[in-house]
Amino acid sequence: MNPFEMVVVIVFLAIASSMFSSWLKHRAKTSAPADDRRLVDLEERIRVLERIVTDSGYDVRRQFRDLERDA
Repeated sequence: MNPFEMVVVIVFLAIASSMFSSWLKHRAKTSAPADDRRLVDLEERIRVLERIVTDSGYDVRRQFRDLERDA
């Protein structure tokens, strides 16, 4: 490989790695809000479930008995 070819290959690799790095940063920026939104939605669902389960008026056995009685 002569010196000119080596310089061309080095420049090409530098440009390609820079483009790849930029693409990864862009991909991370664009996918983060969707992931954050899903995380917020899951946290909200967990809060609702915790509120239902820890509510003193929530009686699962009573509801099951009512369902069995209706069936």
